[in-house]
Amino acid sequence: MRDGFFTLPWFTPVRLRGELCQLPFNFAGADLRLRGECRAERESFAMIAFAALSTSAYYAPHEERSFVSWMKEHNYLFSGEEYQTRFGIWMANKRLVQEHNRGGESFRLALNSLSHLTSAEYSSLLGFKRIGKETQPRFQQLRNGDSIDWRESGVVNGIKDQGQCGSCWSFSTIQAAESAWAIKHGELISCSEANLVDCVTTCDGCSGGLMTSAYEYIINKQGGQLMKEEDYPYKPVEGSCKFDRSKAVLKIKGYVNIVEGSDADLMDKVRTMGPAAVAIDASHTSFQLYSTGVYRESKCTPRLLDHAVGCVGFGTQDGTPYYIIRNSWGVSWGMDGYMLMYRGNNHCGITSAACIPEVY
Repeated sequence: MRDGFFTLPWFTPVRLRGELCQLPFNFAGADLRLRGECRAERESFAMIAFAALSTSAYYAPHEERSFVSWMKEHNYLFSGEEYQTRFGIWMANKRLVQEHNRGGESFRLALNSLSHLTSAEYSSLLGFKRIGKETQPRFQQLRNGDSIDWRESGVVNGIKDQGQCGSCWSFSTIQAAESAWAIKHGELISCSEANLVDCVTTCDGCSGGLMTSAYEYIINKQGGQLMKEEDYPYKPVEGSCKFDRSKAVLKIKGYVNIVEGSDADLMDKVRTMGPAAVAIDASHTSFQLYSTGVYRESKCTPRLLDHAVGCVGFGTQDGTPYYIIRNSWGVSWGMDGYMLMYRGNNHCGITSAACIPEVY
């Protein structure tokens, strides 16, 4: 031990994005001083360093058995170097979950299907890209006693899974359009996110996009229509555009923007028009590992938006107001794919770039 750090004299081989790297490092608690021969984010290195130590006394045998059970539950199969890396990340997140859940917060965390991801891999899921100049938020008085849940009206499809692709913007766009059509016509259709990922030239497929840009493309280039999911199934990769107008459904005529910074306006429009397409700051590990309760993250910002989701309602739990967030990470995340997010003060930027489509 030197300068308060345990020094490991060997180089630890790990595989990062397919490249074999030799990483010498020093470790002391949660702090890391790293020297790497491969370029990567510091946090990713931190996770990898923890993984390298996971074969020592930093875990108990029953924890590795739990990791193996977790792999089976989520249909993952890791071996060799990747096993050690993923086990280390999983263990670090396990410790984080335990510490958070002892803290008496309004929400709880849990290990889920994303618990093995590096920070870079997690960030690749967050595909919202804002275009244009930001405006100053305009806050309005809230009416916290109101509530609505559009799921109860049968106008919200089941949770979908975007996979390892930053296509959240397409899922946010589609879910709002599906519900708008169902509310007006009584027909709930499952539409194709792949149609948007492959075809919308004003967005960047798996590298991100914007819901309003998607709606404008649909209106201007596809006659306001979409393909059905069964006719244009989703894959978490970009492909060539296969839009077939003869099989197109729905008819979107436009969209209404939510007043930026106004929870009252979002509530009013969700209540009267239906589920909204919204963007939020989901960059925090607390969002990645969210399990239950009303999510209230003190580090959230209303400006740095990186993830697109749906808002399908709002309500109050034990006096705490919330929005009902519909994510696109499968049912193993959160509350069967949903989150209750604190409602008020434009928390996590939910009203900073929100809109609701209108249909014929």
